[in-house]
Amino acid sequence: MAVKSAKISVSVTLQTEKEVFNNVQSYPFVIHCFGEESTVEDNGDMVYNLLLEYASGGSLRDSVHNSGGCGLPKTDVKRFTKCILKGLNHIHGYGFVHCDIKPENVFLVNQIQENF
Repeated sequence: MAVKSAKISVSVTLQTEKEVFNNVQSYPFVIHCFGEESTVEDNGDMVYNLLLEYASGGSLRDSVHNSGGCGLPKTDVKRFTKCILKGLNHIHGYGFVHCDIKPENVFLVNQIQENF
């Protein structure tokens, strides 16, 4: 599990993200949200936590960076592109738009076998 956190006083964006997750859940090309919780830090600050699926493969940016400057294999590029487009199509179907698509915001979870 991965946790995105913010102080309660500035957590509106994370809370909005949670509402979006509530609407677009249960799709293999969208990170799963397990819920939310509030905690108290050692210094007494209240923190809002969004509990997300852990992306064991890191981000797409990590994969490109770790390719040794050779770029990703064509088969990976095709597979990632197809998965990204399926995820975007799903969230667009609910009326949401992802306004910050970039390699560091594309998370790689379990490898999905698909025929091309």
